[in-house]
Amino acid sequence: MDLPIALRAYFTRRAEAVGQELRELFRTGRIALLIGIPILVICFTLAKIMNSAYDDQGFAGVAAEGLVIAGWVANWRPIEIFLYDWWPLMRRRRRFERLADAQVEVCGPPAPQ
Repeated sequence: MDLPIALRAYFTRRAEAVGQELRELFRTGRIALLIGIPILVICFTLAKIMNSAYDDQGFAGVAAEGLVIAGWVANWRPIEIFLYDWWPLMRRRRRFERLADAQVEVCGPPAPQ
């Protein structure tokens, strides 16, 4: 019967689709990282300039800390992608791969007696 072949093909396609989602997620993460790292460097540099120019006094100290926070916030998404977001996709892909490899046996109705 064609049912085992169809099930294998279906779950293989699903695993490939999730693999493509995973590749796209990592691509998005790399782009976000390419944007976030320079922003972090710029924010750290500006904060250092402000701290050295104004000796951490008043508003300058608060603004410098705000720049450091802003730099890290700019990297929030890539950090989230590379630390956490890919786990569920990997689990789904593995589950579909296991289902594609499962042995399927088709049993007909019992024979009349």
